[in-house]
Amino acid sequence: MKRYGKQFVLCTKAQQIDMVEQIAYPSKATPDMTQGASFFSMMRNMTASGFFTSQIGIKDLVMLVTYRTSGTAYLTMC
Repeated sequence: MKRYGKQFVLCTKAQQIDMVEQIAYPSKATPDMTQGASFFSMMRNMTASGFFTSQIGIKDLVMLVTYRTSGTAYLTMC
């Protein structure tokens, strides 16, 4: 990494967090970080899509809505 003059894994935790924060939020990325922010967003989306289309991820998404006599909806995880 140019910013700290060493590979990401060799940076301190604080430096790693600083780098991730610079690319984790595309709307806040500076012009020199837009390419990194775009890549980070793509990887985050692919990771989430992969998880939530897997058997275990689908189980995480399953919710039952139980209606009480009061008309209030309660969400219950399966």
